[in-house]
Amino acid sequence: MNNLNTARTYVSGCGLQTAGLAIGNSPNSGITEDFDGTSWTEVNDLNTGRFVAMASGSPTAAIITGGSNPSDGSQAVSEQFDGSSWTEIADLNTGRQGGGRFGNKTAQVVAGGYNGTANVGVTEQFDGSSWTEVADLSIGRNSGGNMSSGTGTTDGIVFGGTAPGGAATEEWTAALTAHTIAFD
Repeated sequence: MNNLNTARTYVSGCGLQTAGLAIGNSPNSGITEDFDGTSWTEVNDLNTGRFVAMASGSPTAAIITGGSNPSDGSQAVSEQFDGSSWTEIADLNTGRQGGGRFGNKTAQVVAGGYNGTANVGVTEQFDGSSWTEVADLSIGRNSGGNMSSGTGTTDGIVFGGTAPGGAATEEWTAALTAHTIAFD
């Protein structure tokens, strides 16, 4: 297996073990590399360079939201990738970095993150054209993990993260509500 073409930190990623994307990095890059299971190939860069952004999807249908930029702080910018180029789409309502996310290019949930001054529990859902704030996390956190049972936004969990998130796990259901499962 080959290494990335460009060494970097705070890179975002999405996809599978055999097909994925490495996107952006610190301090303000839009570098995007496509992984085919063996090698990385640089493809078209993001329109807005950033790091610690929230990405999901596949190398032919990805979405990246938020992130940070040293000159502008937390970002609200969202972009979709079609396998060859990035297109800017509707921005998040609340700019942030490091939140949990799950879904795909046309249906995604972003939960929590860091807005430049504090951890937030803000949760937004993307319907393919716009972001809507929905049931927020009960505990603000960033840099936590996330999982879903499928490729859409019907259910998933956000867990851990920086204080006060810690060991807390919250469940997202299709009913568009966040339910707390466990706390620190």
